[in-house]
Amino acid sequence: MVHDLLGQAWSAMRHNRRRTALTMAGMAWGIATVVILLAYGAGFGRAIHNIFSNFGLQMMGVFPGRSSLQAGGTKEGRRHDLRSMT
Repeated sequence: MVHDLLGQAWSAMRHNRRRTALTMAGMAWGIATVVILLAYGAGFGRAIHNIFSNFGLQMMGVFPGRSSLQAGGTKEGRRHDLRSMT
């Protein structure tokens, strides 16, 4: 039974060579497209993860008129008038 099926398939492929070639080319194109898209998606996900994991590590916030340390015996975060300190 399997031998008969393979014989019929081989006969059909020999009879319709152009259809067979186009079908094989389409299958190869589809497989390559899926592999490329999966690789692209994985790389994009890895890049986004790296960007957000490093976000804020080398960042400094500047707030005018406030200090992050004690300045002149006052508490941190208190407003300072820097013009009068000169």
